[in-house]
Amino acid sequence: MLELGPDDDLFAATLGGMGLTGVILWARIKLRAISSSLLSVDIDRVEDLDGAFAALSARGGPYRVAWLDLLCSRPGRGIVTRAEHIDGGAAALHRSWGGATVRSRASVPARWPAGVLRSSTVRAFNELRYRRSPHSARGHVESIGAHMFPLDALDSWPRLYGPRGFLQYQLVVPPDRTDVLRTAIEQLRRSRIPCYLCVLKDFGPSNGAPLSFPIAGWTITLDIPRAAAGLDALLDRFDELVAEAGGRVYLSKDVRMGPDALAAMYPRLEEWRSARDGADPERVWRSDLAMRTGLVPA
Repeated sequence: MLELGPDDDLFAATLGGMGLTGVILWARIKLRAISSSLLSVDIDRVEDLDGAFAALSARGGPYRVAWLDLLCSRPGRGIVTRAEHIDGGAAALHRSWGGATVRSRASVPARWPAGVLRSSTVRAFNELRYRRSPHSARGHVESIGAHMFPLDALDSWPRLYGPRGFLQYQLVVPPDRTDVLRTAIEQLRRSRIPCYLCVLKDFGPSNGAPLSFPIAGWTITLDIPRAAAGLDALLDRFDELVAEAGGRVYLSKDVRMGPDALAAMYPRLEEWRSARDGADPERVWRSDLAMRTGLVPA
């Protein structure tokens, strides 16, 4: 058994290491103290991607996210929120609000039929969501649960996508490469492959671990039906765009990437392999993802 700290190479290899450096028996994690489970939320409705970038960069709380509608006639419009914790004294005035969790209100049946969730129904939902949002609001009070985990209100929500489910593709690019995001959205539109949920965020500096996903820049997440025709070929093109821009794809959500794409996106791959092989020279720890992407020999 090894006890590791931030100065150890194996510690860094374990961050984002996809569970391939061994079993973590215990961990000491520093958390941020908060005084309530309520948030003060600033809301802005934006007309396009430029508006989303501007609203995410505006003054406000540290919890920033943009929901983007990619099925409308002007893809990229959306709703941007910036949230921060309310201190305990002010929170006492809102005792009736919810807490850190969300109570389930319904559950999607196990035999949910394919085809119920489709572009037309999601387009109508997106239109309603966009129109119901205020153009601009400041200091709107929400619980952590309602703001950060709204899908918890619907148990088994992935069943909405049908038997084949959905693929979530998340990428990050440096702050000056927003053109990659614009190109990806435009290629999605031209391909007629529907994206039912799109989320845009900004990242701070990387933690320095060789396989850690976040780098300073913009990250976008796309939820796409797995059954969509031509999806794998489209995402292969996205991989090339992301790698060329100095970005990367999130391995924890990947189900399709190959060794060449991985090596192009993670330039410190050999450094990670060296630390990993030192801890497991027999290469006992492996996974389907690790063998598919070449993290470990097949």
